[in-house]
Amino acid sequence: MACVTGERALLASRTLLIDDSLPVLNSAARYGVGYLLSIAQPDSQLPARSVDRFNAIHDFEEVMPTNDPTL
Repeated sequence: MACVTGERALLASRTLLIDDSLPVLNSAARYGVGYLLSIAQPDSQLPARSVDRFNAIHDFEEVMPTNDPTL
């Protein structure tokens, strides 16, 4: 399924969505978004949560590692 956003087409099956909202991820799954990741600890003041339906990341560096050793 493709969706036009402005002048660019979005191919849902090849799209990655990372979100802390499980309802948003569930909706994206129904829409056909191909790659979905949850955020395990969206609130740093609370403990990490268990997410059953989606893979979860703890830090964006897990999907976008940096090559800068000073970071």
